[in-house]
Amino acid sequence: MALSLDEALALAGLPSAEALAQLQNAGRLQAEAVGQLARHCLEIAADDPPNALRLLELAQAVHRETGAVDAVTPWLHYAQARLNVLAGDLDAAETNLLAAREAWETSGESFLQARSSLGLTQVLTMQGRFADAETAILTAIQTLDALAMDEIEARLVRFAARQNLATVLSYQERHREALEVLHALRAEVESALAASADADLRLHLTALLGETGVDLALCYGYLDRPQEAIAVLQSAIEQLTAAGASIERGRAYTNLGHLYTRTGQWASALAAFEAALGDLVGDAEPDQQPERWRLADVLFLEQGLAHLSLNLLPEAAADLARAAALFEQTGKRYELAQAHYYRGLLALREEALDAARAALSAAAEIFDSLANRYWLNRVRIAQAHAALLEGLEADAAATLDALVREASLPDQARALTWDVLARCEAALLSCRLALRRNEVDAANEQLSLAERWLAEAAAPAEPALLYPHLALQILHARGLLARRGGDLVAARRFFQQAVETVERQRALLPLEEFRTAFLDDKATLYADLTLALLDEPAPTEQALADAFAVIERARARVLLERLLSAVEAHAAGQQEMAAAERSAALRQQLTWLYNQLLSDNPDSRGAGQRLSETIRQHEATLAQIERRLAAELVEVEPEPLSALQAALEPCEQALIYYKAGDEWMAFVVDRRSAQIVRRLCRHASLDAALADLRFQLGRIEIGADYLTRHHERLLRGAGTALQRVYALLVAPLVHLLEAERLLIIPYGDLHLTPFHALWDGKRYLLERFEVSYAPSASVEVQRRRRNESNGFHSLAGFALREPSIPQTENEVQSAARYFEEARVFIDAEATLSQLQNAAACDVLHFATHGLFRPDNPFFSALKLADGWLDVRTIYRLPLRARLVVLSACQSGAVRVQGADEAIGLVRGFLGAGVS
Repeated sequence: MALSLDEALALAGLPSAEALAQLQNAGRLQAEAVGQLARHCLEIAADDPPNALRLLELAQAVHRETGAVDAVTPWLHYAQARLNVLAGDLDAAETNLLAAREAWETSGESFLQARSSLGLTQVLTMQGRFADAETAILTAIQTLDALAMDEIEARLVRFAARQNLATVLSYQERHREALEVLHALRAEVESALAASADADLRLHLTALLGETGVDLALCYGYLDRPQEAIAVLQSAIEQLTAAGASIERGRAYTNLGHLYTRTGQWASALAAFEAALGDLVGDAEPDQQPERWRLADVLFLEQGLAHLSLNLLPEAAADLARAAALFEQTGKRYELAQAHYYRGLLALREEALDAARAALSAAAEIFDSLANRYWLNRVRIAQAHAALLEGLEADAAATLDALVREASLPDQARALTWDVLARCEAALLSCRLALRRNEVDAANEQLSLAERWLAEAAAPAEPALLYPHLALQILHARGLLARRGGDLVAARRFFQQAVETVERQRALLPLEEFRTAFLDDKATLYADLTLALLDEPAPTEQALADAFAVIERARARVLLERLLSAVEAHAAGQQEMAAAERSAALRQQLTWLYNQLLSDNPDSRGAGQRLSETIRQHEATLAQIERRLAAELVEVEPEPLSALQAALEPCEQALIYYKAGDEWMAFVVDRRSAQIVRRLCRHASLDAALADLRFQLGRIEIGADYLTRHHERLLRGAGTALQRVYALLVAPLVHLLEAERLLIIPYGDLHLTPFHALWDGKRYLLERFEVSYAPSASVEVQRRRRNESNGFHSLAGFALREPSIPQTENEVQSAARYFEEARVFIDAEATLSQLQNAAACDVLHFATHGLFRPDNPFFSALKLADGWLDVRTIYRLPLRARLVVLSACQSGAVRVQGADEAIGLVRGFLGAGVS
């Protein structure tokens, strides 16, 4: 009598001697049990490797006990090979598969011999031995067709063999051949599905249709047919859902995310990857269920590319590192080479040229050994980009000229080695190089190639709809060429169309971090449009207003949208409760870790590094959970120049700074007029002056003894640095400054510049003007509209008394005396719950520890008695306070990201609605 899976698992959970005894007592200690146990091992291997291994070990024990019967020996090899593959030991898998195949061939089991070739094909493909894999699978198909067996299992194996052939062809970039195989296979499967009434068979066939849909979509994608690929994948996901094939559905979602990334649909890509992660990994921890994480290796690769495309560079680095490690474990050379290539692109983005060269060389070496010209061409484009960044223009030009010539060949000559993305990337990079060398005709020629190729690939759709990220680059380059030729009208038109393309993509991104990062590499476009609007001897009032509007689109826009989104305490729905609980648990762990990091007795340097790495890992997990909990942002239009003028007081002027290219400029605005002062200074001059100011101020932090001994010299150094910055940023505007109050709206590094302390050699700016700051004109206008001028009546103060901040209680008690209603929370009472209870007070005053995280500014935090209050937590507070006082170290520090988004603790409170 056959052993059921449940019986087999129960026996496998026992010590070997006890399991053998039970089989002996039941009269089942026979050679047939070996094959049954091995087949059960194969059945659960993918989903439950630990139990599969136990089944195999029991099968081997029974095999030894019953005399090693030849008929079941190949089943042991076959099952062992499957576990070898899952463990990443491809050499052992190949050895076991060859042994199984030889044994079945010797015993005349042609069907099983052919079936083992399917596993061998998979192993050879993973090793990059595509020619050997193709030979193995073609032989298997020939054998299976000759047998003409009609049993369910035989038909499914025949279908799987053709699916394997299509996969091998795709890995060799022979996508048209793979398409033919897949179309024929799907027709057979659909026919079998229509003719079958067997429920189990219909389930298998439905799953197979879904799996082949994934393969078909991959071919469509590489053949520049993304719309068909997306439609097929969406259908495949429905089929795999109906079949209950969650692992295969996770792979389908991964491929769908890849296609969305390829076509610039970033929000859809991230949603697909999130769904894939749920199917492939679920709640599994990497150290507890590594086999589940190995299933997600390609997911991490593709998600890394999406994060890279969105300028989420730390996330991309983590994804690609994880993918590369998994590919190395499992011996997947083709995918490992892709991971090296993407890591090379990441290093180029960070201008880490040594790391970029190393990663790209590693990718090229593998792709060359696989004879994969398609990926080699992409690597060569990236290497040309690296040469351009290094200033090796001749090397870059030689590589790009050869690539563009090859990409221009007729379809048949380049069918396996180029797609529209690579062709356009090569031409656009060549155009950029020509512009850099002032070779306008050559630049125009390369740009025309990119335009034609993109239009051909997108037809009949508009390129900006199907490939918006490529269309954007082409429009930007067209604008640069028009501006270079003196045609400002055309330049403005092209730049405006490019900005509109960016805005459409940006609006689809639902979350703050995505919108913030997305514009990180697009600031140049907004700057070029601004310059095109202002590049007249005397810009008109309308040109000035239009330029101001463009700058506001590229300045703290996400903060404005955060500010205008509904500010409510977050209430998690049933589906979000688990995420909220996981978030709370991670925050508790992080509280302990932060306290360790800030302890007065830090551990050794090595321990500190390990602690920092643990914090980063916890924060990465928490950030992912927080994104699920975060409310989507509204889409908001910035305020026009006239709105700022209307919001200013009669005795007030606004100074709005902006950097376009190498030029710093400033708007000087009051209620009646707006003027612009161009070319205040060059960026290099200001950068050097700000660096010196930071150095001089930093010297003061060395210690009290040093400060006492070098007081006069430190004061002179700081004064000289402040005067130098004043000369660059304020002196050119002094003749326009007439009001009593100045509203400063900085840009870039100026967010960290103390304008009020700038010195003209006699007076500080604060001695002449009352100075205030705003992250953007639009944020300030909104703030003033919401600000109630009925005075401040109530205060809630929060203070932690610790040796390093001994005066905190005195501070909040002193402040409390000036309010009609005041509540002070000291030490253990200074908790998050008390803050929530006091959220309606007019004023909140924090005297505690502050922590700024330049590497991860959304985790900048204030310390409370029961944990750390970070930016995202602040967003969710139901605050009604009009004034928040942050009396804590680093609480004013920010890191500027994206389109001038200053991220730090202040942002958290502004985003929560504080005036």
